Amino acid sequence: METGATMTIDFSNPAALDPDIRKAIGVAINLVITAPRLFPVQRTLLVSEDFFNRAEVTIVLVDDGAIQDLNNTWRGKDSATDVLSWPAVNVDEHLQPFLGDIAISIDTASRQAATRMWNLSDEVCLLAVHGFLHLLGHDDDEDEDAARMRALERFAVGKPLTLNGDDHGEA
Repeated sequence: METGATMTIDFSNPAALDPDIRKAIGVAINLVITAPRLFPVQRTLLVSEDFFNRAEVTIVLVDDGAIQDLNNTWRGKDSATDVLSWPAVNVDEHLQPFLGDIAISIDTASRQAATRMWNLSDEVCLLAVHGFLHLLGHDDDEDEDAARMRALERFAVGKPLTLNGDDHGEA
């Protein structure tokens, strides 16, 4: 179990990433929880000021085959993806200390990092933050919501999120 500045991140398979990347994920997520407008507009039931001191998220790091199976099982899409998340509660319910689960494909993250000309650590941090924002109730199906998520992701990773020169790339 890794503990960031305020929030607990449980890596279900810590051997899949080196300790520096796990630490970077903790830093990125703990930074984003300080961001203005962290919660989506549709989340009307806000948490207490010290909520994140008790909050926990589980991150599992997998290969493309495993994430393809998860994507097919949970979303009916028989293809690999970069990140999936499973919030513990719906957006109209109070957040609970256990926020949910995030699965990240290291294979896809490696390819996307090469495309962005980033290192793997930056890409995995971005995907962890993206999944975390979904756990808080953010959605990226509509352009305005996706733009709000990208702004929070930029805040957390500290750099533009271009993929193939396009800031509308899937993260």
